Amino acid sequence: MGKFCPKCGKIINSGLFCDGCNPETIDFKPISIKLSPSGKVFIQGKWTNFNNLRTLSEWLVKKFVKQKVILNEGLEVYEELLEKAGLKKDCELIIESNGKVFKVPINVEITLSPDVAKVGSTYFEGILQLRNARPDVKEYIKNYASKHKVFINKVVEKDKDVDYFFVRKRQLQPLALKLMRNFGATLDNNAQLFSRNRLTSRDIFRVNVLVSIPDFTLGDVVEVEDHPFFVKETNKIVTGINLITGKKSTFRNEDASDVKVLRKYKSKIMTVRPELQVMDQESYQLIDLKNPLNIETSQDQNIVFVKHKNIAYLIK
Repeated sequence: MGKFCPKCGKIINSGLFCDGCNPETIDFKPISIKLSPSGKVFIQGKWTNFNNLRTLSEWLVKKFVKQKVILNEGLEVYEELLEKAGLKKDCELIIESNGKVFKVPINVEITLSPDVAKVGSTYFEGILQLRNARPDVKEYIKNYASKHKVFINKVVEKDKDVDYFFVRKRQLQPLALKLMRNFGATLDNNAQLFSRNRLTSRDIFRVNVLVSIPDFTLGDVVEVEDHPFFVKETNKIVTGINLITGKKSTFRNEDASDVKVLRKYKSKIMTVRPELQVMDQESYQLIDLKNPLNIETSQDQNIVFVKHKNIAYLIK
């Protein structure tokens, strides 16, 4: 014989309440994680990268809450998280299901991931050897390392060369490729035997990447095969404009060491008609100014030009 629901009096076969009166509950697994200020989370036996505390919270809800719910508040509301290693805190994820709000407890410990723990020591797995280290390239590396949490234990500068000692070798190659694409750098990789893993009997190698930066950058004019070449894009293939023909041209960045960067001059357009002319800063004579880049011009306009074989070319 069935029982009666104490709320509405309906006959039920099992449980304390009928389906209509049964208080809703949320079924979830216990959550316990470790967070590193480097943007890593240790969960289920391994370290994994995460972008921010909100997206991490959304991932935890999907993984540990069995019902389909909405995340109202995640770990992003705890401002003190990620600020101090050693912190242990019982937090809550606020979720919503069918218009009702529930709290999911989560145990959080702030600690250092293996990457961060080795920062400040003498440990390194690879070296980025930067040659002809221009200030703009060094600034780019600094900003890239900060944005992408690249850990560099030591920086050794000598004249125009800089060596960066990387804690993790896997972070080295992506940066080297960025330098090739943005600055026309040439790359040369080599690996050196570092040690041997006693457990797996596998050799462990350190990686060295030689990155050579050319003297030119975007907007420069270089002499290539006796032609003035305006640089528009740097990569394995440098793309630009042959200023004599006004047509697109290319050369390989491996040949960058053979090119000569032409000096830039600042002046003012003296005449527009019948010929475009500028004052030569060396001879103080009016000279014809060619405009292969089709830049708009006007009288007394401040401009930048280069000279190649006594011919002036407007570039800015």
